[in-house]
Amino acid sequence: MTSALDYRSPGEPAVVHVDQEWNYQITVLAPDFETFVTGLVNESEYDVDD
Repeated sequence: MTSALDYRSPGEPAVVHVDQEWNYQITVLAPDFETFVTGLVNESEYDVDD
């Protein structure tokens, strides 16, 4: 699994996740890097006690 900037379209690149185990399926995480960064939250926001 890899995250990357997608420069395939003109303009600012989208932030994407590329899943190599699923035939390189691409999932858009954010339309641009600024949106991606401003959407990040501290891990303490999530209850990971499983």
